[in-house]
Amino acid sequence: LFSLLPPSIVQDMNRGMRVRGEQVDDVTVLFSDIIGFTKMSSAVSAQQIFAMLDDLYTAFDTLSTYFSVFKLGTVGDAYMIAGGVPKREDDNATRSAVAVAAMAFAMTTAAGFVTNPHIGGSVRIRVGLHSGSVTAGVVGTKVPTYCIFGDTVNTASRMESNGEDGRIHCSSETAQMLMHGGYT
Repeated sequence: LFSLLPPSIVQDMNRGMRVRGEQVDDVTVLFSDIIGFTKMSSAVSAQQIFAMLDDLYTAFDTLSTYFSVFKLGTVGDAYMIAGGVPKREDDNATRSAVAVAAMAFAMTTAAGFVTNPHIGGSVRIRVGLHSGSVTAGVVGTKVPTYCIFGDTVNTASRMESNGEDGRIHCSSETAQMLMHGGYT
């Protein structure tokens, strides 16, 4: 369970506590997807897609540990992380934005080391970031999953899906936090 859920949540669950959703402020959410994934999926075998995603997500998972951000999940070629949940610190807004932005830059670099099985060359990704409040908690009991919900999540997804290929796009809210954290 410790690899699937935040340690503090596992401890609460082991004590028999039900982890309810709670509002968490100052969270930064990241969405990424692979440029050309739909075309790639129709042109190569499922085994090739699986191998490529495994290479890419293994790299991203390693980075998420390094940057102390929480992987919320993957759906197809979408990868989602958040900073500021479940672990909160002083100056959570700035810390989470800086950690997630650093992860975004590292992800774009890491993707360059994974081979696109359709056209050769490197996998390219598009990334979106947004910061704000979310509702966070565990849903389900059979396969409990730590999830976040709210407009912050929706906006991060739109930042990614409406962004330019190969770029990291962040909202003005995230940009302000990054400037406070030393980004220019």
